[in-house]
Amino acid sequence: MGDHYLPQVLLRGFASANSKGMKTYLFRSGAEPKLVSIKKIAQERSFHGRRDQSDLESRMSELESRYAPAIRAARLGECEKYIQELPRFVANISARTRNVREGFSNAVEVMLSAAPDGLSTGKHLKKIRNQARKTVTRNLREGFPALSPKLIRQKVDLLLKREMDKKDMSKFIKTGVQQVVSQLDVPEMTSDAHNQALGKTFTDTERIELLKSFSWMVDVRAEPTWILGDVGCVAKHFNSDGLCSVLMADKEELEAVCLPISGEALLIGRSPQSPYEPDAERVNQASAELSQDFFVASVVTNSERALKHLIGLRSRLMSDDELKRIMQG
Repeated sequence: MGDHYLPQVLLRGFASANSKGMKTYLFRSGAEPKLVSIKKIAQERSFHGRRDQSDLESRMSELESRYAPAIRAARLGECEKYIQELPRFVANISARTRNVREGFSNAVEVMLSAAPDGLSTGKHLKKIRNQARKTVTRNLREGFPALSPKLIRQKVDLLLKREMDKKDMSKFIKTGVQQVVSQLDVPEMTSDAHNQALGKTFTDTERIELLKSFSWMVDVRAEPTWILGDVGCVAKHFNSDGLCSVLMADKEELEAVCLPISGEALLIGRSPQSPYEPDAERVNQASAELSQDFFVASVVTNSERALKHLIGLRSRLMSDDELKRIMQG
């Protein structure tokens, strides 16, 4: 069995009533829902690094054991006793999922694919030329203090004209960037960076401090209502009715965070000035749209069947065009 990027203590809240807490319904777009063992869901081999090279997985397991009583109590609507643990759990979930890792990996790959063309445009060449002019001028002044400013300018202009022909320089930069990009292992890079970031979630980061300032409650329903997407948490911005990924919300924008913790219970953290009340249909819709691959539920009804067609509609951190525009400056 691999490392769970959604902890089993969370997944068990979505166990089917007939499975004794061991199985949940797995929904994927274009496929019939399946009753699957919780041990086999939301896990990947060496997701937290190889055991002989990293202790991150064992630390994650210890963290889950510490959070388990808080989650079990929250499912019954009892938050008060564990009010310090819940923000840390939410922060950990919002950062640890495969959804986060794949989102950044895809973004990096798109940006790198655009880098050769983006960095060899006239705009970037102008920046390079201006920086080269400053550097060469400074070196000539320091090396040949007797030269007049006019002669220095003439020598710099001659050097740049000879060495930095626009067409040749554009081709040189594009080829160089292509060679560098071709040698990069983006999945490994993002995996290492993600695991390093996860290592920092064991201490109270700025994000955790923000969430600790929120008021926490649980929306408990009599019947199974909530689904859990592979995105984990969803967030609400101030001045926006829509829900998004927690990591896409700046701390000044973050009004509320929602984490489904069972089919019947939704954990909610709200900014002190927020009147937000969650709407089940909107929360479930966002959980499906922001997830990349799947969501789980404790039941199969027409509502869950309809939601599976929304999986992945908003799972990208940014569109390809937005990422390419960043590279082009």
